[in-house]
Parts: sequence; C-alpha cells; structure tokens
Amino acid sequence: MIVFQTALFTEAEFLIDHYRLKEIKAGNLPVRLFSLDARDVAVIVTGTGAVNACAGVASCLTFLNVSKGDVFVNFGMAGALWGKNFSEQLRPGDVVRCAKSTLGGEEKRPFYPDIIFGRAENLAEIITVKDPFSLPEETVPGQTVPRAVDMELYYAFSSANMFLGPESLSSFKVISDYAEETAKNGGKIDKAFSAKLIKEAAPVVVEEAEMIHADAQKALNNSGRALLGDLKELYEKVCERLSLSFSSRGILLRRITRDKLSGRSDREKLEAILAIPDESLPKDKKSRERILSTAFGAEWGWGTDD
Repeated sequence: MIVFQTALFTEAEFLIDHYRLKEIKAGNLPVRLFSLDARDVAVIVTGTGAVNACAGVASCLTFLNVSKGDVFVNFGMAGALWGKNFSEQLRPGDVVRCAKSTLGGEEKRPFYPDIIFGRAENLAEIITVKDPFSLPEETVPGQTVPRAVDMELYYAFSSANMFLGPESLSSFKVISDYAEETAKNGGKIDKAFSAKLIKEAAPVVVEEAEMIHADAQKALNNSGRALLGDLKELYEKVCERLSLSFSSRGILLRRITRDKLSGRSDREKLEAILAIPDESLPKDKKSRERILSTAFGAEWGWGTDD
C-alpha cells in the first residue's frame, strides 16, 4: 500500500481524483482519510501543525493496518529558505525530496529517511516550524544543501516511523514561496498560485511514489532478508571512515541495496575502501567522496552536502 499524507485538502485533491478514492467514514478517526476499501492506496489529510500530524498519521496507519512493504509519502508545500543568497537554486515550482527532517527551534535529533527506494535526486533539508514567522535566522557556515520549511513533516515522520522503518518513509515538497518574504507579508501566500504548483507537481510525485512502492515490494519479496543484511556493518564503517554527508549516505545505501536485490554483492568494494591506509585517505570531503565515485561509478554523482 502507498499511504500519502498531506496537510491540506488542496494538496490531496489530485491524488484523490487520480486514484478515484472515496472518503472513509470512521467515527474514531480525527482526520480525513480517503481510500478504496483500505487497500492499495490511501490519502490522509491531517491539517497543519504538530498535534494534527501526530494524531492523524498514527490513527490512520493503525486503521489501515500497515505492514512491511507498505510506504508512507508526505506531500505538500514548503517555503524555500534564504532564497536571496545561498539557496537561490530553490525556486517556486521546484520539487524536492527530503533527505533530512529537523525541528526548528528545538534540540531534537534530526530524522534521516533512508533513501533506498526510488531516485535520490533533488534532495533537501526540510525544517518543521510552528508558524510562518518562526524561521531560522541564518545559514550554517559552509551549508550548501537546499533548505525549506513546513509545519508538519517532522511530526508526521515521527508517527509514521513507529509503524514503518525509515526506508519506507518519504517526503516530496513543492516549493511554493520564499519563506522569509512570506513572513514579511504576514504569512500570506497566493493560494491560487500554490494550488497550480501542486497540481503540476502531483503527477511527478505519483510516479516517484509508485516507483518507491515497487522497490519496497521487491525488497519484501527477496526472501524476507534485511535490506543490507551482512553488509550493514561494512556500510556503517565506510560512512564513518569517510565522514559521509547525509545525501551520500543515502546514495550509498541505495546503491548497495539495489545491487543486493539484483543478486550482486558490494562486499569487495566496501572492504577495499576500508583497506585504504590512513595516510592515503584524503583530508577534504570532496576528495573522500571521489573514492566512492571510483568504486561505484562516477555516474552516481556523490554529493558533498551536509
């Protein structure tokens, strides 16, 4: 099953129409749920904010009785941060996939969805804030990963992670505005323009979600083995040895898993990286990550964002 979650009905409308879903009338659900007899595809419309996201996701995933092989996909709008300087690459209409979910203004541990299934492209950090005016004040020195803000993702992931592992959780955000400009304008955004962007992006997200689900089903049918299996320890050692960024960790994880599901093992490549003498290990991050490009193929485009 693919379980989509949106905050607003306008973000869910295309999904509901595309899959011809009907609203499920269950008295104990605190949010709106659309599905076909609770099979194949479901869409949860939670409303914005922490309480709605946590309670809505938890109650609906319980009702749907999700299990291994199902996937959870958050979809909705986000405001780009610092659009006038380092993050100019994020513009309204862009679709990004969350590689790091953080809670603004809180000393909470970041959540990293394991980007194993689907494409590891257009990655961004999504910061969940309590309102449009609670924005981070400045960039992190050397920060190059695009950042955007929303009001529910961190809470939705926290709830969904209790039912499904991080490899089954994804989020795709449509950049609707520049968050700082919106805050100056009293938190108001052009609803018609945002709805247009959502409608244009939704078919792309549907394609990505179906690809993620197909990969998850393939992993489930692979004799029930763990995704990394006997390579998990080697993977973790390589990540630590090379001090990999979160985007590169996800790409490496996805590559190892894909190869494993195709009957290939990357054990020799991982062991060869660990065998590199300390004195031969590059000091800078870009050079370290080129080791991965050499071992696994330059076409994978190892990132250096953190």
